[in-house]
Amino acid sequence: IGSLLFVAVNTRPDVAFATSRLARFLTNPSAEHHRAADRVLLYLHLTRTLGLQFGGNDDLVVASDASFADNTVDRKSSQGFILKLFGGAIAWRANKQDTVTTSTTEAELLSLAQAAKEAQFLVRLQTELGIKLEDPTITIQCDNKQTIRLVNENTSQLKTKLRHVDIHNHWLRQEAERKKIR
Repeated sequence: IGSLLFVAVNTRPDVAFATSRLARFLTNPSAEHHRAADRVLLYLHLTRTLGLQFGGNDDLVVASDASFADNTVDRKSSQGFILKLFGGAIAWRANKQDTVTTSTTEAELLSLAQAAKEAQFLVRLQTELGIKLEDPTITIQCDNKQTIRLVNENTSQLKTKLRHVDIHNHWLRQEAERKKIR
């Protein structure tokens, strides 16, 4: 799994989710997990000609997504994001969320916040390197309408006792109001 993690983190975002799922069972893998790892290795072998390609425009493209309570052991949600620049993926992550959320919207908010923070770091790095973006506002693609509405509206409709989710929600709204993200 360590070798798969190296590949997933450095060159092949297409296996990041599967590798992240397999890594959860490092302490007690079953025969099923070994077969799954073999399938990932076979996929990598069959798609060995695929790689990261660059050469597109200088638009920063960010997308985030979450899968609500998909872990059947502890009901934590999976999340992921990808950042593309110059037509190629430059950063990505697929992992299990640290906390149990109680709705799809909460899971999507946590994923969106993580993607936004990573994108803001990248924009600051580009600025330091002298790379100018035409539009400094980061556009993040999110497929959950309720999450988008919560971030863009002035009043919060999310009712949760999870303080950290509220904090992410308010931070995202603040960054949207400052025109740093949309």
